[in-house]
Amino acid sequence: MMRRKIRRTVLWLLAVTLALSSLGGGITLAVDNTMTVSDFYSENDINFYDPNACDVNDIGINDIGAVGSTVTVAAGSDNAETIFKFLTSNNFAGNGNRPLNAVQAAAILGNIQQESNFNPSPGADTGSYKGIVQWGPGRYSGIAEPRTDLNNQIIHIRTEMDGPYKNALGELWSATSEADLAKATFAVTRNYEVAILNGGGPTNWVDDATATKYTQDWGKRKTYAEQNYARFQGMAPAGGSVSTATGSACFGGGIQNTTAVTAAAGDIANTASQMAQWGGTYLLGGGHSTLADLQSRINAKFTGGNAYAIDCSGFVRAVIYVATGHDVGSFSTANMIAHQNQYLQEIPKDQAEAGDIFYWNLTVGHTGIIVSRDRANGTFTVAHSAPPNTKVNSVPESQVQRVFRYVGPVSTGEIT
Repeated sequence: MMRRKIRRTVLWLLAVTLALSSLGGGITLAVDNTMTVSDFYSENDINFYDPNACDVNDIGINDIGAVGSTVTVAAGSDNAETIFKFLTSNNFAGNGNRPLNAVQAAAILGNIQQESNFNPSPGADTGSYKGIVQWGPGRYSGIAEPRTDLNNQIIHIRTEMDGPYKNALGELWSATSEADLAKATFAVTRNYEVAILNGGGPTNWVDDATATKYTQDWGKRKTYAEQNYARFQGMAPAGGSVSTATGSACFGGGIQNTTAVTAAAGDIANTASQMAQWGGTYLLGGGHSTLADLQSRINAKFTGGNAYAIDCSGFVRAVIYVATGHDVGSFSTANMIAHQNQYLQEIPKDQAEAGDIFYWNLTVGHTGIIVSRDRANGTFTVAHSAPPNTKVNSVPESQVQRVFRYVGPVSTGEIT
């Protein structure tokens, strides 16, 4: 509908221009200089307009089912680079619907290099195991034809990691720095490749000795991951350190240089931790007005009086905006638990992980961001705004009653 209407408008203007030009130069077309870009979008059935938002292909809207199912596979200088570019430019559901960072991608590449040396062709086959990750017959049959095509195999990796293997890859999804490379590589080895020895052992990272005992060729996989990280770490568009202090259009557009939050793009947990440590002032109702109002509160680090203070759900809104560059809009805890905010999806509590959003109702409904989870001790570390200030502290898992996950990105500035 939108494209047809724009096309008709363009054709009509072209026809008028040609007709007028045939009458000579004595006629001047009147131009309405008062029409804004947002007016144009509105009149042409474009429902969302944000001049500071990322292009829909950049923000991965195709990957959350809003527009088709397009997947980008950009060619690299070799197969390893092609795979790396795909991993760091296409969204993964387990990674909060955002591309992988360089550490996460290198963990996958280290395993692929050990399995096949990046060769998708039958020459890489070992008995009944085929392709770049040496899939068994059942998993290999799920690849789109032609199955020996590198692009189809890369896309199948994401399909599997978004599907049956997503919940087993928590230590891959949580990897944010080079220090996390070993555990991310182990997660792929143990829980995606399932390259196990001696019954498989623990499913979570312990140490090199344990990984060597229970997984195949651990030393090689780890070394290859380190080599790939060294090669590609500067190439990840969404995996490097992104500072919202610059007011990047895609990550915190409108945030001024007083914000000084530095985190991987889309890293909600790390962003929440930094913003909570500003020690900003709590105020019931703070952060529930316009996006411009929210930006001013963020720029003031939630300090300087009631005009800049923030409440619990306002804090969650602010964190998501700074971390992703997209505004989920004003919402309350009541909206959230009634599933009235489509960008906050409830998940089982036992699947909670860093970056998810908690809810509890002790004397009053309260929400904030989970920064980390200690399953052994049964605690969450959370970032939130609660009287009198924003803060980071530990709470027992039993205190958290419900958990939600941000499933954006979204475009801001809806035209009504």
